Amino acid sequence: TKQEKHDGFYCPKVTIYKLTGTCTIEFSLPKLVRGNNLEELTVMDFYDVICLLQTHLKDYGILVSEENLRRADLYRVDFGKNLDLTSLCTVPEALDTLNRCIGFGRKATYQIQYLNGGRALRLQNASTDLLLYDKLYSYEMAGMSDKMCVETDHYCQKSLYEILNISGKSVLRMEKRFANRRAVKRLFALYGIISPTFEDIFNPKIGRDIIETEWQLLLKACILPINTRETNLLQQMINLLKSKQCKTLGMVFAYIVIQELLKTYSVKDLKKRFAPYVGKNTMDNWFLRIHKLAGECGARPNFLDEVTRQITAWNPLELLVDFSDGENI
Repeated sequence: TKQEKHDGFYCPKVTIYKLTGTCTIEFSLPKLVRGNNLEELTVMDFYDVICLLQTHLKDYGILVSEENLRRADLYRVDFGKNLDLTSLCTVPEALDTLNRCIGFGRKATYQIQYLNGGRALRLQNASTDLLLYDKLYSYEMAGMSDKMCVETDHYCQKSLYEILNISGKSVLRMEKRFANRRAVKRLFALYGIISPTFEDIFNPKIGRDIIETEWQLLLKACILPINTRETNLLQQMINLLKSKQCKTLGMVFAYIVIQELLKTYSVKDLKKRFAPYVGKNTMDNWFLRIHKLAGECGARPNFLDEVTRQITAWNPLELLVDFSDGENI
């Protein structure tokens, strides 16, 4: 349909196997077609992906038909979206805010890690990862040295790094990784696909649903910080009372205090520091009340709303530059 032709599916990397016998390949779809993994693909790029993949496999002495590629078993898949924060904040600032404010919902099953000096936030469980990171410094996450030479994983982002650095772009990468066949099958089963194959990833709805759902879950897990230029604490408190969200003066005080503390400490840090002096149930209930209040007040940094807007719009990010590095797939 016309709508499908303009929808991005934004699948950065896949692993497919059983092409011929036990052959297994892993590659980045955008880098295969665009020469970089910042620009995002659309459904219209499917034929180019197949043709280029056939060509590269032939260079390695592997002959495979289009039908076999389409029907190849899907072993793992990473869906993602690149989000432009250039006019709002730096990616480390955005990640720092999220890391400090995450306190609910995601911690029960996920191990949360703050990596690369604050340039990556990872929420991990046994079979899936949610990764948010600074695209400008993604070469560090790919195992590259400071000199950006190619390391053992044969993955080089030097040209992309230089373009982003020169342009001053601030790009947040949000990526959901399904690390094994079981996780992939569980995901595609939600869309009525029992045995997912390579061609099944070219469904724009799946990637969009995943990223949008993961972002909303992340926001719901946060005590959202106040987005205000008001420096007068008294006026802030009066505004909260006027909003009728804080029904008692005590809750107003508690809300303002926690907002100030979250500028320096994370929810996890605060709970750890309070633990020797407050019962666990009392503390959990208190944080839950603050969490609910923060959600009701609807006051949050501009970058959160902008990320939500870009994910909802789901337009592919494009660069007006020429990348020609087809070997790095």
